[in-house]
Amino acid sequence: MLENLLLPLKEKAHHGHMNVRFLSYLLESLPIIAVRRLLQSKNPNLIQAPSNFPEIAKRHTQMLIEEDKRMIRRGLYSYPEFSFTQPKKHLVSYVRLLKDSVNAAMRARKNKNSEFSSDIAKDIETYPEYYRRNFHYQTDGYLSKESADLYEHQTEILFRGSLALMRRVLLAPVCETLKYNKTKKLKVLEIACGTGEAIDFLSSNYSNFELYAIDLSEAYLEKAKEKVKNNLEVNFQKMAAEDLKFSNDEFDIVYCCFLHHELPQEIRKKSFEEAYRVLKPGGKFVMVDSVQKGDQPDFDWALHNFPIEFHEPFYKNYTQKPVIELHQGLNITNLQEEVQLLSKSFSYIKGEENS
Repeated sequence: MLENLLLPLKEKAHHGHMNVRFLSYLLESLPIIAVRRLLQSKNPNLIQAPSNFPEIAKRHTQMLIEEDKRMIRRGLYSYPEFSFTQPKKHLVSYVRLLKDSVNAAMRARKNKNSEFSSDIAKDIETYPEYYRRNFHYQTDGYLSKESADLYEHQTEILFRGSLALMRRVLLAPVCETLKYNKTKKLKVLEIACGTGEAIDFLSSNYSNFELYAIDLSEAYLEKAKEKVKNNLEVNFQKMAAEDLKFSNDEFDIVYCCFLHHELPQEIRKKSFEEAYRVLKPGGKFVMVDSVQKGDQPDFDWALHNFPIEFHEPFYKNYTQKPVIELHQGLNITNLQEEVQLLSKSFSYIKGEENS
């Protein structure tokens, strides 16, 4: 009874907190945008944002907040704690980001996308070719501790504070399976866990699963270990999405967030096949990633601009090749797609053998 009475207050507080968060990250983005415009040469191939873009973005963002409320009301996850980083710590992180934005802009200006510090460069040949680059022109790509320390802050600025919100709403299919599982501890695989934002979210809400989390970056895996909540059992391993070192039919759930737009098409297809291979019949696969062309027509101009402004060499192909086309020939059922703001989820159930 008391919980029902408090719910409207919680919703208002959460809504207010999210709007403050959006504004804060928007303000933080302005100096970084200014640096990029000052130091990078203007590309004539960029498409001008529509004049009513602020209104469009606000409308889609409010729709996302409403969907978040709906998921919370369904009991799929709880309201996230209001986690304000210590001001000094946040400021230090932001200063580091500003410094790296200058370096990134200079790389973009010179079209240099494979620069690494000496300690990274000596081992660079051990990584797949597609990974040996400065994604977003950031220093050391995804391979250094500094990059791992800044990643979450950096990506939230890029998405103006909406990334964590999009991620949790679009991970609802994972939450559904965890919520309604009453019989056993599920075995779950996260492919390309990055610095552990999804691990933070899921382990804050559920404990009835054993998680295997893989990534190519040792620095990002170390950062992800800090995000585990409630003593969740997590096995971290360095591994590529297209070459999973697991047995056939091993996992109840396989999921990944914001991986596939950074893979060349042939590797992307192989990674989908590998995820399918290690998934148990009746198990669920969930992908969260960027929208693709036509998913959200209001933002098609942004999909065009993103790989031009940032070093994302496989993004254009990703946006033009529907995910479902790379699953042809696989025995999948219960196919679902959900689009929210600039991201989408794609999920399916692996068909039973001989079905």
